[in-house]
Amino acid sequence: MSRRVTTRDDIAAVIALYKANHVLKEISAQTGVALRVVQNLVKRFRDLGEDELPAPLPKSGRPKLLSPRTLEVISRQVRSNPSLTAHEVKERNPRLLSHVSLRCVQQAVHDGPGFKSFRARRKPLLTKRQKENRVKFCKKYEVWDLETWRRTISVYQIMLLLISCEVQQPEAQDMRQAGHSSVTNSHFSCAAASHHNF
Repeated sequence: MSRRVTTRDDIAAVIALYKANHVLKEISAQTGVALRVVQNLVKRFRDLGEDELPAPLPKSGRPKLLSPRTLEVISRQVRSNPSLTAHEVKERNPRLLSHVSLRCVQQAVHDGPGFKSFRARRKPLLTKRQKENRVKFCKKYEVWDLETWRRTISVYQIMLLLISCEVQQPEAQDMRQAGHSSVTNSHFSCAAASHHNF
C-alpha cells in the first residue's frame, strides 16, 4: 500500500491545529495525516523556532521526467486529434519533450486520462473457405500433365501480351472501330513476336 503524500496544505493545517492547542491524535484524525508524520512535523516546527512552516520532505525514488503542465499539453493535443502518434507529439513539442525518449512519450500518451488503445484482432492468413477452395482446385487439376499446363499458361500469356499491346498503342482502338482490320493483325503479330521471346 502506497503512503499518503504530505503536501504543503497538509503541513499548514497540522501546524495551525497545533498552534490552536489540539492534541496530536486529534490533529491526525482531522487532517488524515499519519500520527507519526504529525509528530515529525511538530518537532521540525519547534526546531525551526516556530517562525516558519517546515518544508515537505523530498519524495523517494526517481523524479518524474514530465511535469503536470507537459502532461496536460499532451492530453490536450491527443484529445483534439485522437489519431496522433507519440512520434508526432514529440515533434510538435521540441521544447517540452526534447530531453525525453520516444518511449517516455508513448507511456504518457498510453497513461493519459480517458485514453483507450486499440489493437487489430489477429486473423488467420487464410480463411476456412479459402483453404477449402485451394484443396478443390488441387483435386480438380491434379490429373493434368505438364503439356496441358504449358498450353494453358501460353494462352494466358498471349492474353496479357494483347492487353500490353493495347496499352502501347492507344490509337489502335479508334482505328479498329473505324474498320481497319490491319490493326488486329498487327496486334496479333505483336503478341506472337513477344511470345516467341519467352
